Amino acid sequence: MPLRLLHLLKELLALLFILGSISIPVLGLQAHWTSSPAKPRTLLGSSISSSTNDNDDMSTLSCRIGFIGTGTIASAIVSGLATQSSIQVKSIAVSKRSESKSKYLVEKFPDLVTVYDDNQSLVNDADIIFLTVLPQQTKSVLESIKFDGSRHLLVSLVSTSELGDLCEDSGLPKDSIYKMICLPAVASHDGVCLLTPPVPTSSHGGETLKALLQSLGGVVEAGSEDEMSVMMVTTGLMGSFYGILKNNRDWLVRQGVPVEKASFLVGRQYRAMVLDADSRCSNPTAFEELIDEQTPGGLNEQGLSNLNQLGALEMYDKVQDALLERILGKSDGTLK
Repeated sequence: MPLRLLHLLKELLALLFILGSISIPVLGLQAHWTSSPAKPRTLLGSSISSSTNDNDDMSTLSCRIGFIGTGTIASAIVSGLATQSSIQVKSIAVSKRSESKSKYLVEKFPDLVTVYDDNQSLVNDADIIFLTVLPQQTKSVLESIKFDGSRHLLVSLVSTSELGDLCEDSGLPKDSIYKMICLPAVASHDGVCLLTPPVPTSSHGGETLKALLQSLGGVVEAGSEDEMSVMMVTTGLMGSFYGILKNNRDWLVRQGVPVEKASFLVGRQYRAMVLDADSRCSNPTAFEELIDEQTPGGLNEQGLSNLNQLGALEMYDKVQDALLERILGKSDGTLK
């Protein structure tokens, strides 16, 4: 490079240092240029148009999100939304409680997450509000907050909440209220969100909400609260699934397999099975086809036959029936 041009470039970089700072690596040198202090915000997804006005209509697919209650599921959703790349999230406001989880989130996503002591202030700074409190707290928490019906969407993850009660307690119109359920896997965008009612095409903010949930791994829209209650049973079988894995591992250990090997083997093998099922889950006959693919007279066919002979799958139905009765408030879910 001509010596004169090199001097000119160095003079330009020196000028940039004086004006501020911008990162421009040139000839092994680096400067930083910032025109003025900006309000912290995070752009997630360069293909989504953004706006600098916090009160812009959410049809631009950008929003501010709030979480009233910061437990395990809320933390998982925050982590998933903060790391997805489909839609712009301007900010995420979270309740201080639980303090350990809110502190972790703000440390992990300092430019995006803000912790609030006051629920009203949190709601004032958010457009979509996720409610993740205990069932007995739902009514008092909602009644203590003044919502803006022209811009707020309320998404309740309280399993026992009903849309009518949420509408009455929050004062929001019914088309601004949803119920949702999900599992912690949404943190890594590997989950699925169950939502009711279905998001209308013309819903204010509904397009944004649906895009957010899709970014977490997918969304299934239940046609009614009754349908959602039935589908929620599946989310109550996570512990049962882990119990099966534990049982398989413990059996291997009793046969003399070292626990480290047994745990790794079981986890990876079941993962392979789930991935196979997941790859076909859009096909309504996929599970029957997977069963039919088992080698006739082989170990897998024998294992399923023995489970059926013992009535294990019928017992699984009874477990699901009991969970549904608990969800519907008909019993405490205990098998008699």
